[in-house]
Amino acid sequence: MEQQQSTQHHNHDFIFRSKLPDIYIPTHLPLHTYIFQNLTQFNHRPCLINAATGDCFTYADVQLTARRVAAGLHKLGIQHGDVILLLLQNCPQFVFAFLGSSFCGATVTTANPFYTPAEVAKQAAASNAKLIITQASYVDKVKDFARENDVRVMCVDAALEGYLHFSELTEANENDIPGVKISPDDVVALPYSSGTTGLPKGVMLTHKGMVTSVAQQVDGENPNLYIRSEDVVLCVLPLFHIYSLNTVLLCSLRVGAAVLIMPKFDMVKMLELVEKHKVSVAPFVPPIILAVAKSPDLQRYDLSSIRMIMSGAAPVGKELEDSLRDKLPNATLGQGYGMTEAGPVLSMCLAFAKEAGHVKSGSCGTVVRNAEMKIVDPLTAASLHTNQPGEICIRGNQIMKGYLNDEEATKITIDEEGWLHTGDIGYIDDDDQIFIVDRLKELIKYKGFQVAPAELEAMLLVHPKISDAAVVSMKDEVAGEVPVAFVVLSNGSTISEEEIKQYISKQVYYPTTTKMEQQQSTQHHNHDFIFRSKLPDIYIPTHLPLHTYIFQNLTQFNHRPCLINAATGDCFTYADVQLTARRVAAGLHKLGIQHGDVILLLLQNCPQFVFAFLGSSFCGATVTTANPFYTPAEVAKQAAASNAKLIITQASYVDKVKDFARENDVRVMCVDAALEGYLHFSELTEANENDIPGVKISPDDVVALPYSSGTTGLPKGVMLTHKGMVTSVAQQVDGENPNLYIRSEDVVLCVLPLFHIYSLNTVLLCSLRVGAAVLIMPKFDMVKMLELVEKHKVSVAPFVPPIILAVAKSPDLQRYDLSSIRMIMSGAAPVGKELEDSLRDKLPNATLGQPSWHFAPIHVS
Repeated sequence: MEQQQSTQHHNHDFIFRSKLPDIYIPTHLPLHTYIFQNLTQFNHRPCLINAATGDCFTYADVQLTARRVAAGLHKLGIQHGDVILLLLQNCPQFVFAFLGSSFCGATVTTANPFYTPAEVAKQAAASNAKLIITQASYVDKVKDFARENDVRVMCVDAALEGYLHFSELTEANENDIPGVKISPDDVVALPYSSGTTGLPKGVMLTHKGMVTSVAQQVDGENPNLYIRSEDVVLCVLPLFHIYSLNTVLLCSLRVGAAVLIMPKFDMVKMLELVEKHKVSVAPFVPPIILAVAKSPDLQRYDLSSIRMIMSGAAPVGKELEDSLRDKLPNATLGQGYGMTEAGPVLSMCLAFAKEAGHVKSGSCGTVVRNAEMKIVDPLTAASLHTNQPGEICIRGNQIMKGYLNDEEATKITIDEEGWLHTGDIGYIDDDDQIFIVDRLKELIKYKGFQVAPAELEAMLLVHPKISDAAVVSMKDEVAGEVPVAFVVLSNGSTISEEEIKQYISKQVYYPTTTKMEQQQSTQHHNHDFIFRSKLPDIYIPTHLPLHTYIFQNLTQFNHRPCLINAATGDCFTYADVQLTARRVAAGLHKLGIQHGDVILLLLQNCPQFVFAFLGSSFCGATVTTANPFYTPAEVAKQAAASNAKLIITQASYVDKVKDFARENDVRVMCVDAALEGYLHFSELTEANENDIPGVKISPDDVVALPYSSGTTGLPKGVMLTHKGMVTSVAQQVDGENPNLYIRSEDVVLCVLPLFHIYSLNTVLLCSLRVGAAVLIMPKFDMVKMLELVEKHKVSVAPFVPPIILAVAKSPDLQRYDLSSIRMIMSGAAPVGKELEDSLRDKLPNATLGQPSWHFAPIHVS
């Protein structure tokens, strides 16, 4: 097996490539031409076997029928670029319609037959479908939309009065196929996906993209997915899902295999068909794998023909893998990893290759050939090396063209360099194998299908008796995840959980759970269920400005270390920090910064970040923080949206802001190098602290303006007030039994970026409130961090899951004395039990938890 090593590009991105060599891919061909390119070799071989009827169609039959369908669509007036919606269970007509549409240059959008009428109508309208091809049993779901929008409906089975029939396509003359010129960039498939967040959007998959994706899997002398022409491939997964359409159907057709089409999953029927047709390749999803592993019927059937079991759409755990291997020991079992927007396959198990490679349990393979992958830090966007978890990004011809009619969402998902950001957290190990460990995106994976929380929340909020709602996922053994809704009722309203479930079930096809339980809670007169802390409420001085509250106990800590700069070794006492912050406030006032003005900080972690933030608070200004790894366009968008009057940054980031600053007359200040034409931070720190302005700061004044996408949509400025931030810090560290017990003698590691609210609030401000020392690292570096922990005897280590995973897997831990760490906090995303246990094994002296009362000095039970 030839190996292509990972490479580091001149722009410092660390790029991962397949272990398999790149191959020639005929991306100039339309999808149907590519699929049938080797037709003469398979002409009379079985292509499609209809499990429901026993009918068998040869490759010659399928290609001819697809051409006739193309001619029939042309006769109906379907033109190049028109959209056809398929609302079908698995059946041969699905295949004929999809391939026929490709032949005539049309686009197919696929919908789940179990969608509600409202869901189908939404997709049909959004895609501007000209024709709906469905089954008689689903006509009621589309008839109202079709009538109101003058869209034709065609049935593939029963002939219904007033509707077209599929025979009008299959009986057309194949010689009447239109002579359209299909571009590689024309859209051939338009599945709908919620992407990394938000509501479902049309994913534009081109001829070039789908040809590339299929070729990445099954082409070449040593194909990554070795399906043979003599194989019988089970197609029980719904073809409306891109995994089944691409990897099951199109990959099989490309190599001349027979595809056994089942209309829906039925365990006993499936086992009968495997035995009868000697199925050799079985693509599944985790719920089917679980059902097979638990089935008492397996021993009644001869399943020895199965040589390959593929799993996709959601991860499979080691325990389930082992259980299935025990039941089907002759089969190679492995996983792939995909995302609709990625075309869809990002990685494939090398155990499926013609020259099979070793696969580790839990791995979803290696990146597909003719593509590039990188792992980026989700907080800083920095490119990461092996064994460092971060967001998975993919680049190549196979990725989507973009979202239909949604340029903004496209820009968020595909960056300027062509990298598609998946929203999945994973790492690549030393053997180039990919492991998925978490998700950034909000999606819930129900039986491998996407459920968008935002869509459910929008439905709930329309209900007159519901004033607010939040939807989250809950683990489920069979489905993987199910959506759970938390609702707040409108004043004076009463409604049961069952009524809410019925309301939602009329609009979506998947089950939901509504949570309205009480636990140490009170039910108000408006029937809201209110949950309270197990810790008693405390007095919080919400009348104080944030800086006054933070330094309220300054006399106790005056000469104690406050900030330690890991990059230089400089140490600032609490007296130093308070004085410098006041000087910065005076300097800002001298520059003309007024009460309520916004200052944008584009900085890595450094003491100047702290001085600027606290100084802005002293003079009544507002700070908005931006990620230094943002593109110039992203920084400009935030600066414009927040109406920033001053940008404080580092010399290395000046190029990102200079155009915006010049065009909008915004001043730029550097904290390090003195650059000609720009202000320098010393102009603030050398000001006279007695010149600080005498502004009257209201508790409701905004002190921080981070940007967040909220529960859905585009980034928005989040107005955090003095009262709000004082309250938040006090809720964590104040009182006789603080929820987060940081002591004045603690050394708190600040490696998480201060532009993120978790680090700014819980790491910096909470530490300053109690008089602890904060060790500031400009960025994450494993070895450097371990050295600093040992040198400064760090006792509190706030992390995020990717860093926890990196620490748990680091071979360097044993080289350092980390016994000083007494507390490891994790935030920003959940940490799984397996990862928690792994870290506890490495650092047994530390209390590990996610922000909760477990950090209190008195444990409440």
